[in-house]
Amino acid sequence: MQISHEAICLSLYDPRRRQAIDRSLTQRLRSARPMRRPKLTRRPTGRGIIRGMVSITGRPAEVEDRKVPGHREGDLVMGTRPSAVATLVARTSRYTAMVALPDGIKAEQVTPHLTRSLLGIPPQIRRTLT
Repeated sequence: MQISHEAICLSLYDPRRRQAIDRSLTQRLRSARPMRRPKLTRRPTGRGIIRGMVSITGRPAEVEDRKVPGHREGDLVMGTRPSAVATLVARTSRYTAMVALPDGIKAEQVTPHLTRSLLGIPPQIRRTLT
């Protein structure tokens, strides 16, 4: 016989059985809360929210077909702390440029290094960065 962890939690937190189940059992749960809080009612902390972010669907349609040069994809490759490298990959030719990030991986620390690398590319083949 098998039972999922969700079924156990639902039975412990079911409001119809609140008096039937001993409340000390909820103390053994990982959260140790007597009441269950649904994800929708949790208050946002502001973490993980990018200010001024443009959705990937908002980029030009010409980027998807990979025929127009100048569009690039960027990524962050992290090694053992504190080493990190940013990669810039051209979508048409797949030419990859690696940018060292000696100052850190936060946006304020990465921006100057990426800007310096992108300014080294001629303006006619420098369009967007995703």
